[in-house]
Amino acid sequence: MLAISMKPLWLIIGRRAGESVLLRLHRAAKILKTRVTLAEIPQPEGGDLLQAHFGLEGEPMRDRTAKRLGFQRPLGLTITAVERGGPADLAGLRTGHVILHLGRFQVRRLDEVGSLLSAVQSGQRVRLDVLQASRGRLVRRIVMLTAR
Repeated sequence: MLAISMKPLWLIIGRRAGESVLLRLHRAAKILKTRVTLAEIPQPEGGDLLQAHFGLEGEPMRDRTAKRLGFQRPLGLTITAVERGGPADLAGLRTGHVILHLGRFQVRRLDEVGSLLSAVQSGQRVRLDVLQASRGRLVRRIVMLTAR
C-alpha cells in the first residue's frame, strides 16, 4: 500500500472511524484503487492482559460489593481469581481484593485496564493501589507487580 486518498500512507493518522478513504495499491505492475471505510481501532482486552502479565482475573465492582464495603457506588475492579505462583499471588493479592488504581490511573472497567496494560513489557514493574477487607476494616496498600 503506497497511498491513501492519494496521499502518503502516514497521513491516515488523525482520520476518524467511519471516514471513507481511497486506497491505491501497486500489485503485479498494476495500480488497483478501492474505497474503504475506516473502523474503530480495536481495544486490547484488559482481562486477557491482567491474566497474561500478572496471573489474575478481575471484574468491575458490583453494586452489592460496594454496599458491603460501605461505598455509595462501585469503584475499582474486584479480583475474582489469582493464579497460584503468579506475580499477583506472590505479592499477596487474593480473590475479593479491589484494584483501585493501575499506575496513577483509576480503573473501573476492563477496557481501561486494556488501554493501560497494552504498553507494558515483560519485566516491567507496575504499581497497583489495592483495597482489602481485613479484620472488619478496609486496608489500602500499594503493590508493585512485575509483568511476565
